[in-house]
Amino acid sequence: MVQYLVERNSHIKAQSNDGMRPLDFAVQKGNMQITRILLERNASSEKSSVYIVAAAMFGFLDLFQHFLAMGEDIYLQTDNGEITLHVVCESGHVATV
Repeated sequence: MVQYLVERNSHIKAQSNDGMRPLDFAVQKGNMQITRILLERNASSEKSSVYIVAAAMFGFLDLFQHFLAMGEDIYLQTDNGEITLHVVCESGHVATV
């Protein structure tokens, strides 16, 4: 369904009322297939490195490794001043470390 919508030029950077975009939802749900489709169409936001933090926080190792391979910044600081490693440790997803 996502591929169908993307191919028909759906607005892939549209935001929900709380500022979430389709890629945000795909990463939070750990959906690698939809994440790849959206990334191929440049659906990331201006703060694309936040996706590696989200993948780490939710323990989605495959997504985390994908963003790492893309060159995302693992030293990105959250609004609280934590880096990705801190987020991983606090969330207990040891495999991501």
